[in-house]
Amino acid sequence: MPDSEHVVLHPKKPMVLHANLAQWPARGEEYRLEQPVELVDPAHPNTVVATLERFPAKRGAL
Repeated sequence: MPDSEHVVLHPKKPMVLHANLAQWPARGEEYRLEQPVELVDPAHPNTVVATLERFPAKRGAL
């Protein structure tokens, strides 16, 4: 949208993904968050404005 304002958020702590790999290298296994990720406005790093509860992702040959 041309008139909308963009919001940039940063994770308070690094996002960590885990997966149970059946083989190496990975061949499309699903990764999941180790724990929810709190997101903050960089101008106010002590105030959580959003939380990422899930982030399903696949890596490797899809």
